[in-house]
Amino acid sequence: VFSVLLLVLSHMTKAQNPFIKNYTIADGLPTNKIIHIYRDSKGFMWFTTDSGVIRFDGSSFINFSVDDGLSDNVVMRMKEDLQGRLWFFNLNGTTNYFYENTFYNSENAPFLNELKTRFYLINFFQDADSTLYFYNTFSEVFVIKNNELVDYKNFGFNNLSDAGLHYFNKSEEDRFLLWTSQGIYSTNEIDGELTLKRVHEGILKVFEGKKHDNIVLDRSFFIHFFDNGEMIPPKAFQTETQFINSIIVDQEGYIWVATFDKGVFCYKDNELILSLDIKSAQGLFPDNENYFWITSSSSGIYKINREILKFK
Repeated sequence: VFSVLLLVLSHMTKAQNPFIKNYTIADGLPTNKIIHIYRDSKGFMWFTTDSGVIRFDGSSFINFSVDDGLSDNVVMRMKEDLQGRLWFFNLNGTTNYFYENTFYNSENAPFLNELKTRFYLINFFQDADSTLYFYNTFSEVFVIKNNELVDYKNFGFNNLSDAGLHYFNKSEEDRFLLWTSQGIYSTNEIDGELTLKRVHEGILKVFEGKKHDNIVLDRSFFIHFFDNGEMIPPKAFQTETQFINSIIVDQEGYIWVATFDKGVFCYKDNELILSLDIKSAQGLFPDNENYFWITSSSSGIYKINREILKFK
């Protein structure tokens, strides 16, 4: 019965499926190319696009662009720090942040000039003392403290064959962990000597989990779970494709996977329980009202009612 239901739900059009709402230009979006998604500490859902950023306030979408203070309309990633600043990483290598209803750029926050890079930043790690470590896949790390650049390091991983910096965080032992295609390296300080912590040559992407947890996609389409830089056996399982853009484990243990070429999948206990035909899926994020939000780079934003999982 479930397999039949799964097939039906997967092939329904978005208009036919009562569990799915698809938002597009017709609903007030500035574009249907939605890249990243994030829920801030106030509960607002934010979306990055090729036409600025969008905030959903619970009833309507509000669009922001360079006219509002962004340094570029093509915004690739975003993340909030512990001070409540929402950071935006732009395709042209600039960085902005939004704080107390104001967008900050190099004019009203000159230190942002120090974060300008040839290839856009993808994320940051915030230490216990609020120091921010911004980084990109070209293995550049920019260290910001009290709105000042205090250190910079290019680890040179991009000079190795098929390599790059996928993720950057700290272990429970207070050592920096650098997740690369060549392996996981550790060091006590940014300018210190690197030690190979674990070789895992198949790393394609690293997805953020809880404080010391991470999810790794390897070249054989397997998803691995890590705790404090160590793989957790035997939780690895194989997915449908390697073109994965986002993975999230929700509070009930469901694993949601957004892929560029095969749609969106939901797993429980390593078994596929739901497949959604959403083209060019990019990001996904849960809200506080029993919905899952999914972005697509070709067809806008999807709001999925989690009640759909009751039919598993």
